[in-house]
Amino acid sequence: MVTRKASFTALLTACLASVFLSACGPKLVRGESPFVSIQGIELGEENMTLRLRIRNINDVAIETTNIQFDLDLEGEALVAYNQPQRANVIASGAETLSFELAPSEAGKALLLSLQNREVPNLEYRLSGELGTVDDPTLTFSGNGRIYPVPGRPGQFR
Repeated sequence: MVTRKASFTALLTACLASVFLSACGPKLVRGESPFVSIQGIELGEENMTLRLRIRNINDVAIETTNIQFDLDLEGEALVAYNQPQRANVIASGAETLSFELAPSEAGKALLLSLQNREVPNLEYRLSGELGTVDDPTLTFSGNGRIYPVPGRPGQFR
């Protein structure tokens, strides 16, 4: 009886030790959506340049194959984009991507009102998806405000 009790105790101790030790192992964050924000907007005569900052919170790199996003200003559509896009965002790192886009007329009018100081700032909403090589599609969304860059007409952040 003592041998059976000792064997059970040893087995229980081994099981508990393995559970506790596995909890101490490295935990890799993988498959989490990145944080995507506006790094800057530059308004030209016909087109605008949009720079998006993608911050990877994963412990592994994100290699993109496609990007789709919609950007609204004050509830008005500014641009929509859906194209193949190759980028590699290192683990726990960030990358800035630039897009040359044609803004909507309503969106361009809002940016011009901001440039001319008719309004102090504009609310934006950004939402989209990143197609990746390794993970399923990663969705993102964010909102905030953009402001004119002092001394640089046509530039906003």
